[in-house]
Amino acid sequence: MKKYQLFSEFNDKEIYGDSLSDAILHARLRRCDTWDRDNQCVIRGESIIIAAVVGTEDTTSSTRGDYKFERVVVELRGGERISIDARQIDNTHLAAATLGHKGGSVKSERKAKSSRENGKKGGRPRKEKK
Repeated sequence: MKKYQLFSEFNDKEIYGDSLSDAILHARLRRCDTWDRDNQCVIRGESIIIAAVVGTEDTTSSTRGDYKFERVVVELRGGERISIDARQIDNTHLAAATLGHKGGSVKSERKAKSSRENGKKGGRPRKEKK
């Protein structure tokens, strides 16, 4: 699973999926809030209901700020087509954490036998209070 960060038009929201298209289809998106100068109030951004992913655009030679990004063109429920830009975030630390968790939860006959023997001795010794 990959982690993507949308840009400011969508409040820098982070979404997850096997690809950007997959992540966008499963995400709840809302446009950014805007300021109404005439009425001096905030207009809450509208929710975006995506009907389908139409395609992707080549952005290999483009950047937003210093970031490389991907662009997906989607069709909204009302028929309007918009493009959504996102950058993939490196989540290798999440993979390492998952592997470490799995490694610590290994089940083996040897560990089960050791646990049974320790249980017969009264279990784990209590910590001494100072």
